[in-house]
Amino acid sequence: MARPRALEAVQAKRVARKRDSTRARLVGAMERLLDGSAIGCDGRLSLRNLAKEAGLSPSRVYGYPDVCEKWKTAIASRRQGRGQSIEDQLKELRELVHKVERTKNGEIEDLKLQRALLLDRLAEFERALVRANRITSDERRKVLRLEAALHSLKGQRENVAVLRSMDKSG
Repeated sequence: MARPRALEAVQAKRVARKRDSTRARLVGAMERLLDGSAIGCDGRLSLRNLAKEAGLSPSRVYGYPDVCEKWKTAIASRRQGRGQSIEDQLKELRELVHKVERTKNGEIEDLKLQRALLLDRLAEFERALVRANRITSDERRKVLRLEAALHSLKGQRENVAVLRSMDKSG
């Protein structure tokens, strides 16, 4: 008789883990839907979309009354927030637009500063490259002069060798 009780305990733990996992999926789906970052549905706040976002059938959601209650409470509080006057909503929207513009202007200023710094560095590299090319061209001229002098010395050596051979034969 001990064996069936052990089996029942194992099965009960498995069922509890599965329920916890499903509850976590539902809570995660609820958070994504309320944040507006749903990925598995169209984003409307409905029980059907909650189930779809969690990867469950709508009937499975009803098996979790605590989650259903949280969902209903969240939706109700959202709807109350929509009850704001038009003036309040406009004020809120203006504040958001102003905040976005400040952020955008700040980012633009940062980008302008970065661009100026990069242009300064580019100018430094160009000056360094010009100096390096100048040095290289001066060194090339020196090498060409040395090669010409060497060639001249070889020619003089050959002339001396010819003159010596003429002196020996004559």
